[in-house]
Amino acid sequence: MTTYQGLYIPVRGPPEVKTFNASFDKICHLLQCSRDWHITIYGLRDFNLALLYDNACVKCLPKNPLASRLIYQFTGQDNLSPILGLALLVDNRRRLTLNDFRYFLKRLFDKEGIAELVSRHIENSDKKMSELKKFYMELHIKNPPSGTIIRTGTY
Repeated sequence: MTTYQGLYIPVRGPPEVKTFNASFDKICHLLQCSRDWHITIYGLRDFNLALLYDNACVKCLPKNPLASRLIYQFTGQDNLSPILGLALLVDNRRRLTLNDFRYFLKRLFDKEGIAELVSRHIENSDKKMSELKKFYMELHIKNPPSGTIIRTGTY
């Protein structure tokens, strides 16, 4: 089983580096959720990020300001729905550090760079889908959860 190093983003307090096995149960344990979680994949040069968080709206979870800011920073929009509850940021190609997180938060939104990334991601979409399928296979999930949304590039 693959071991990942990701960034655990609590609702309150600083983010922490966490190392975990790629198992659905372990991720659910870290996020304190049952079987409902959400994956968002972003296009960012040199990174292949996934933000995992509990997607159960009925729980009335508190807003996660750091995880929400991260989404706003990547999209250049601050009018999107906030991330609620605990979050986990992972990359399937590298071990994320707190310095990476600081870089993500300080990074300016680059419209031209995003357009280039989107076109590059469209060309590599088959490869991305096979990587995502492999990730699901490692989690022993045959089909993605019905609540899963995969976003790439800009909105």
